[in-house]
Amino acid sequence: MNETNAPIHKPGFKSLTVENWNVADPIHDFFYQLSFSGEPEPTPPETWVDRLQVPQLEDTVPAGVRDLFEVARGYCIYGYYFYPLDNLGMEQLYRAADTAVTAKCQALNAPPGVANLSRNITFLADQGYEVAVWEAVRHLRNEASHPPFAQQQLPNYAIETMQFICKLINQLFATTFEREI
Repeated sequence: MNETNAPIHKPGFKSLTVENWNVADPIHDFFYQLSFSGEPEPTPPETWVDRLQVPQLEDTVPAGVRDLFEVARGYCIYGYYFYPLDNLGMEQLYRAADTAVTAKCQALNAPPGVANLSRNITFLADQGYEVAVWEAVRHLRNEASHPPFAQQQLPNYAIETMQFICKLINQLFATTFEREI
């Protein structure tokens, strides 16, 4: 109890202090990799960063989208030290995807009024693009933008989300005419 006799809220993640801000979040102690001898060992920060560096957007993706994607990557990388940043990174990935769809619609000369993600997805569908997966991304983006509580996903989900969003964005801006997304 505190001075007001109200219970003290303890979050489900590490509370940052001067002493621990650059120490791995304990959640990562539960995620292992196999050593060369076959024994499980905690994933070191270098491995975490290496895994998050693998997904790369192509040069055909607009610079603004690539910048948003890199901000998301940074959040996810620092999630090693403060686990909630993984979720913030995933939210930023959904924003990067939203911006990518907008940029693609602009490149296709979408008419005025096509100004939100739902309308942009409809416009892409009208152009012959397969958009079911983009509807799923829109749903995830909406959930991330209006959470009822501080959502927490498993750390490896950040890597999987980054790979997934990277693939979608790259396909959207592929130099060859690919409508299968």
